[in-house]
Amino acid sequence: MKYLSYYFILLILLAFYGCSRDNPNINSSDDHKFRRIGVMIDSNYDGFASLKNPGAKILMYSDVPDLVIALQSHKVDAIYYEFVSLRDLFHAYSSIEVLIPNAFSVPVAAGFNKNSNRLRTEFNDFLKHIRSNGVYKDMEDRWFTKGESYITEINSSGENGKLRVGLINDLGQPFSFIKNGILTGFNVELSKRFAEYLGKEFVPSTFGLYSQIAALQAGKIDIAVCSMTISEDAKNQIYFSDPYFESEASLIVKNEKLAVNVDVETRSFLHSINQSIYDNLIFEDRYKLILAGLSTTIRISLLSALLGTIIAALICFIRMSKRKIFSFFGKTLIALLRGTPVLVILMIVYYVVFDKADIDAVLISVIAFALNFGANVSEIFRTSIESIPSGQKEAGIAGGFTHVQTFIYIITPQALPNIIPVYKGEFISLVKMTSIVGYIAVQDVTKASSIIQSRTFDAFFPLILAAVIYLLISWLLTVILGKIEISFDPKRRRFVKKVRVNL
Repeated sequence: MKYLSYYFILLILLAFYGCSRDNPNINSSDDHKFRRIGVMIDSNYDGFASLKNPGAKILMYSDVPDLVIALQSHKVDAIYYEFVSLRDLFHAYSSIEVLIPNAFSVPVAAGFNKNSNRLRTEFNDFLKHIRSNGVYKDMEDRWFTKGESYITEINSSGENGKLRVGLINDLGQPFSFIKNGILTGFNVELSKRFAEYLGKEFVPSTFGLYSQIAALQAGKIDIAVCSMTISEDAKNQIYFSDPYFESEASLIVKNEKLAVNVDVETRSFLHSINQSIYDNLIFEDRYKLILAGLSTTIRISLLSALLGTIIAALICFIRMSKRKIFSFFGKTLIALLRGTPVLVILMIVYYVVFDKADIDAVLISVIAFALNFGANVSEIFRTSIESIPSGQKEAGIAGGFTHVQTFIYIITPQALPNIIPVYKGEFISLVKMTSIVGYIAVQDVTKASSIIQSRTFDAFFPLILAAVIYLLISWLLTVILGKIEISFDPKRRRFVKKVRVNL
């Protein structure tokens, strides 16, 4: 018993030590031995972080809001972040501290497809031109020194075609961000000026940083201007221009001692909710981003379900064919579509199947989700149809019905009560799956919340708002499909009618 007490005390001490390690209290620039360091993916920061912090676990994040929120919520002990973007960060969090300013710098350049060497040369000439005439210096002063957030009027004739530019809409100020519903920032202005220089129409496409190289290789965009750092790995995939900016990264930590002391009223829950609503929805009309994203989510969901249901019927027909070759083809198709993650299907359809086609990304999303939805629903159709006794079909044929008439008037009415409950669940799952369309530059509810996060650095409100919206959509679908389910089920229809009469 005595030894057990010693072990118990030892475990408490170890737990305390572990907690203190997970949430270090930073006092000076000499005390920065971290267990977990956050960096942006494809930023070249991971190599430097590993070199300067041997033994530390390097965690990579795909966008800036996630990186900063990870620091604020103690998921990481420190982050490397672009120095010129710290203005918004300090405004959002009083406990954020720059431990090492300008820890290192890396060159930032525009990216090009390896078949676009001429366009790369033109961009390099353009950089020399605006640096020599003072335009570049003016842009630096406005975006980096003064912190402006509007682009001066830039018009291009578009007589020489289109310039499709890959941008990031939630990279943050001053590089690229959305203000009052308009995409703006240093990278956006640089791209517009290059389009004007070429006499081309500026056509922006907003991908995540992780998708820019794939978009270039697939020919979805002509140039990527998204603060990409030059790396040897990326050089094997794409061409880089001459550097147009030198990215200076700082080592940033969270120091609880720096938290601003506020009165009880300011800390009240009601005040925090009101402030979050204003910052995330009212200010700069950010609610419009949510409404636009909601419209996109609903359109993709409904069209995918409609097309998917048609595909499901066709696959079910092939799968149930008496010809073995058709049946085998149906089984294989179902296995491939159901066994492949939806995100992978979306990427294949967007970057491979329609790599050169100028088709709206929303339509491509509909096709990708419809394929997955159709494969799942086809099996629902098949099992429900096969659950009907074969005698029903034989009775219909004996009664003078054709095979088609037997299926429509006898088999289908009996199969529908079995189909609809499971179909309802698949439909709701489809709605939630649409949250990944941001990977191919479609702005849905999830992407809209990410854009808002990039401006407010609010870790909770945008995500909770998105969750509530998906919950409301799911509830509404459950109610509507529930009523349809009752109308096709005679037993439930009689039960509901009886309850209404008793009431």
